[in-house]
Parts: sequence; structure tokens; C-alpha cells
Amino acid sequence: MIPGFGKQTLIIGSAPHADIRLGGPSVQPEHARIVHQGNGTLVFVDAGAGPSTANGVQLAPGGQAPFDFRTQFAVGHVPVPNIHPAIALMLMQRGNAPPTPGSLTFGRDADKSHVVLTHPNV
Repeated sequence: MIPGFGKQTLIIGSAPHADIRLGGPSVQPEHARIVHQGNGTLVFVDAGAGPSTANGVQLAPGGQAPFDFRTQFAVGHVPVPNIHPAIALMLMQRGNAPPTPGSLTFGRDADKSHVVLTHPNV
């Protein structure tokens, strides 16, 4: 199994166990989270450990904002990379399509895909 594949919550911070590990003096060990709420809906949640921003606007401690791949989030003063592999992996799950040698199908329909991407843009 691929680490992070289908994970429901990603930890963002400086801790060694963080899924998205960022460095900087203002980044706390578990600074924020990205939570998959189903059907490709992601939410950025501040953990109350330090300042987090969405497009430069500070979130309240424990506040949240939709994670839409266009908004620039930062923890402390360090940008969160919207293209981090852990984010893509959390949107994937195993499909039900029968194995096909030499072929791998990606899509939203679990019955027709080997890897299901649960995001409205797919």
C-alpha cells in the first residue's frame, strides 16, 4: 500500500510525523490539518498552534477554510504547497475494475477504474 493513499486527514507542521513537513521558526509541530470530508471536498483547519493564513487573511485559532487548490495557505509564514503529493494521494482510493495486465485506469467511477480520484474536477 502507498503511504497516504486514501488518508482522511493530513497533518501540516514541523514534526517528523507530519504528512506535509515544513520548516521555519514560526511553524509548529502540528500547525494545521487538511481534512477530506468526502466527494473530493477538502478543508484546511488551523490547529490553534500559531498563525495560519488563507490568501493572506489570518484564520482564527481552530478556524477553517475550503481547500480548493487555488487559495494560498501558509502556516506561520511558510507557504503550504498546493501540489504536495500527499494531497493528491488523499484524494485517491482503490477502484473495483478487474485487473488488466499492463494497464491502469484512473477515474471517478469505481467500477470502471483501478484508481478512483474523488474530486469534482476529474
